[in-house]
Amino acid sequence: MVLLLLVHVASSLVPCVVGSVKVWRDMTVEWFDGKSPRDRNELAWLLGDDVKLSRWSQLPNLCARVQNSCERTDTDPTDTVDNIKKLF
Repeated sequence: MVLLLLVHVASSLVPCVVGSVKVWRDMTVEWFDGKSPRDRNELAWLLGDDVKLSRWSQLPNLCARVQNSCERTDTDPTDTVDNIKKLF
């Protein structure tokens, strides 16, 4: 199994996983938005009805699709300052 994590680190001191992709041994793909599983059929246009990679070169396109689809929770800059204060 290959596990890819999309981590958001831009505006927070604590990185968070915003999306992930699992590629199983048979090349079947599962993907998650945060902790929630996404409908596999959302990838059927890219991977076919069986939602499998036919070749590893499809992986960058898959990652781009997942990244664009997953929710991002940008924090307010004041939250970042408050987090830094808490560290001290």
